[in-house]
Amino acid sequence: MSQEYIFTLLFSLLAFRMLVIVFHEFGHAVAALFHSDEKVSVYIGSYGNPEKSFHFQIKRLECFIKYNIFTWKGGLCIPHGKNISWKGNMYISLFGPLTTLTIGVLAGTSLLLFEKFSLSTMLIFAVAFSTILDFIFNIIPRKTQIKLHNGTFANNDGKQLMHLWNIRNVFDTYRKASNHYVAKEYNEAAVLFEKCIAPVAKNREIYKLTIACYLNGKNYIKAIALNETYTEIYHNSFDLYDMVTIGVIEIYKENYTKALELFEEALEISHENHIILNNRGYVLGLLNRHEEAIKDLDKALLINENFAFAWDNRGFSKIMLGQLEEGYTDLQKSLELDDQNSEVYRNIGIYHFKKKDYQTALEFYQKAVKIDAETHKIQAYIAEVTSKL
Repeated sequence: MSQEYIFTLLFSLLAFRMLVIVFHEFGHAVAALFHSDEKVSVYIGSYGNPEKSFHFQIKRLECFIKYNIFTWKGGLCIPHGKNISWKGNMYISLFGPLTTLTIGVLAGTSLLLFEKFSLSTMLIFAVAFSTILDFIFNIIPRKTQIKLHNGTFANNDGKQLMHLWNIRNVFDTYRKASNHYVAKEYNEAAVLFEKCIAPVAKNREIYKLTIACYLNGKNYIKAIALNETYTEIYHNSFDLYDMVTIGVIEIYKENYTKALELFEEALEISHENHIILNNRGYVLGLLNRHEEAIKDLDKALLINENFAFAWDNRGFSKIMLGQLEEGYTDLQKSLELDDQNSEVYRNIGIYHFKKKDYQTALEFYQKAVKIDAETHKIQAYIAEVTSKL
């Protein structure tokens, strides 16, 4: 094989690898548009990162394409419809890999029309190889999840198809629960997710979702009880997500040292995970190890500068170190990103308390209680400021 052919093959494989991402995600998108009346967002070159991307929208189809193709890390299709049927979801998950398989089969078959080896056959072979490889890579279920830009995780197409098949008999309940979850109606979501557990055999994802909803809904008693059952079943195969969940539960139990150990173990597996860095920073703050906490929170914000919880926790640690104005600036940034986090209001109250503005401190503590009466140590802070008035 001449150098010209080798160069053409290598360049073609690189170029078509990029095109395969486009084919794959638009395969998902076409199916999503057909089975939903809502908007469909497609990210080419990233797992949901709209930054540094060419953006355009054609009716219900919204696209984000990363400018620098050499930094492409796959793609993502997000249907925004809330009432897509089970069959529609199956088609959406299937049509990405099915699109690349179809192109690969057509390209491979067309090779039979050429009688001799040429640059044209080299190009067609590159198309066939790239697309069929994509199909195999995505249709085989993988245990390793894909980390999305917002810090959450998603399954590959094969794993998602298995999941959908597994929940087919409870899909309507599962869909309603998912809609509550997206709307941050966590307790409503948890009740519905829990109803799906018994009818569905060996689906740990539903367990995880239910526990996560109870935790987000501050129903720690239910979360702990369900996590104990989950642990009995899956303790021999705990993953990163499980470590984080148990760490959050240990925080509620005020077992801060145990929680810290779990987050440190999780960071050994995923040391660039901003959610875990934030959690460890939060626990370090609770242990009054604020300098260490700030280092973790700095890292978390370098990874995701729009992570409201990290701004809040860093602001708290700075205030506790006497860096009042810097801490207050962080809290204001957190408030801009999320004005429903009760701990931000509590921490702003602490800021005003340290400024000896006790009345304003009490007002912010009361705002925290209005959002969440179970805000960490809020009653102790209220008692402290009341004694000064």
